[in-house]
Amino acid sequence: MTDAQNGDMAEAKDTTPPPSLKTLEILARYDVLITPAEISGDFWPVFVEAVMMHPKPIMLHCSGEGGSAFTLYQLIGLIRQHGRFIGVLHADAASAHSILFAACQTRYVSPLGSISVHRCVSSGGWQMGVKAAREAMLRYERMDKLHAQIMADACHSLYDADFWLKAFDDAEAGLKEFDAECLIDMEMARPIAEMPDDL
Repeated sequence: MTDAQNGDMAEAKDTTPPPSLKTLEILARYDVLITPAEISGDFWPVFVEAVMMHPKPIMLHCSGEGGSAFTLYQLIGLIRQHGRFIGVLHADAASAHSILFAACQTRYVSPLGSISVHRCVSSGGWQMGVKAAREAMLRYERMDKLHAQIMADACHSLYDADFWLKAFDDAEAGLKEFDAECLIDMEMARPIAEMPDDL
């Protein structure tokens, strides 16, 4: 490869906007947000922009692998503040992504959409004293109850928090999956085909 070609490639890289700018551009044009594969604090400013600057309904594509519970609670707070989030699933929403989807005021799922749930666990291992470990376990139990209630609310309490806590316990290989058909039967989501054309 010549020096000129290397220079062309470097110039092309320099003109490519970072993902956060692309996300904000999509939000500005279409009132659509796409969650990153992993929920982290980097996504928080985008949500603030959505809530503060976009009073119209915001379509949130929720597929992903999970992430920070701390950031998740901040995002759920903003979803509730805004009050007009439309969750959309075209693939799997695992862990924190499933809770984020359930927190949306309206939800739609495509045939390949699903959620995968589990009990809260530490991502940093258990290198801590007995007292700290006990406090962490109590914190995770509170988080599990909160998550279960968010799921129950999304199902209009047809499937209560106890059902979801049991589902968290029943997770095989770390996750328990509910496919699109289950989500529709549980009234957590409506078929994507029923989404109005003007959204």
